Amino acid sequence: MKYVFLVVLVVAIPVIIFWYTKDTTNHITIGFSSDSSSTTGVVSENRFPELKQNNEVKITARSDLSTQNPEEGDTVVLTIFDPALIPENSSFMGKPISFFPYEGNIISFIPIPIGKIGNQELTVTFKNGEKMTRTLYVQAKKFPIYNVGIPERLGMTASELIKQLADEKKELDMILSINTKETYFSKPFILPVGNAPVSGTFGEIRKTGSNEIRHLGVDFAPPEGTFVKASNDGIIKKAGFDSIYGNMVIIDHGNEVFSMYLHMKSVSVRVGDAVKQGETIGVVGNTGYSTGEHLHFSIKINSISVDPLRFISVLK
Repeated sequence: MKYVFLVVLVVAIPVIIFWYTKDTTNHITIGFSSDSSSTTGVVSENRFPELKQNNEVKITARSDLSTQNPEEGDTVVLTIFDPALIPENSSFMGKPISFFPYEGNIISFIPIPIGKIGNQELTVTFKNGEKMTRTLYVQAKKFPIYNVGIPERLGMTASELIKQLADEKKELDMILSINTKETYFSKPFILPVGNAPVSGTFGEIRKTGSNEIRHLGVDFAPPEGTFVKASNDGIIKKAGFDSIYGNMVIIDHGNEVFSMYLHMKSVSVRVGDAVKQGETIGVVGNTGYSTGEHLHFSIKINSISVDPLRFISVLK
């Protein structure tokens, strides 16, 4: 009987430990906030995704979602802790998502667009045939509305401005559609003008006449003459003057991650240049569709605009 009892213990103890670990790491309490309110809730963190095969539950790659309850404009980070597993055919909201190595793991930036709320499905299929499916609940966010005029120096009516924005969006879409498989960065992103005060928030709606323009970046108002720094390593894909965006720079950081810097006084880089994080790329200015000296800073992931402040904070 002692021999049998010992065998039962050896088998049973790992089972008890496993479920205890799963219960304690699978649910954590976090705080999340928006521009208008702050709440605290329970977020289910899927650190141990499961795969059902033949009515059995199979433990697959350990993973972690930064949150399962993002807001519009957020960036969700999915981390796979087993570099030996190679994701493929992965998607969120029907769009492919990219994975890349980062700090010894494999991660993916999942952009949450404005305008799509509620339950959204994330699917990851690995080369070994395993599949992970998770549901993210996207929360609606309230965005402020402001009336903004058009600077006289632009010489445009509101309808002409809207048409010009649409035309220039086509060029931007071509640049942002580039999918560089190489990852140029290996550390968290930084703010391009340090801790300068924010003068315009992500997602706010700016009314010009009867037209509404969504502000898909963050505006900073640093002192005049402040140098603009590259948020991270990358390759310059656009550098020069644009009638709406003023003197601007677009940096490709690899794996469909881009940063944009608009309305600068001057630009100090050229297309094709390789830049390092913190390298000067221009000077804050008041060019293009701008009513005062500032820097507009945007982050695009898979051609989707995300809140730069939240994107930077999620990797810290």
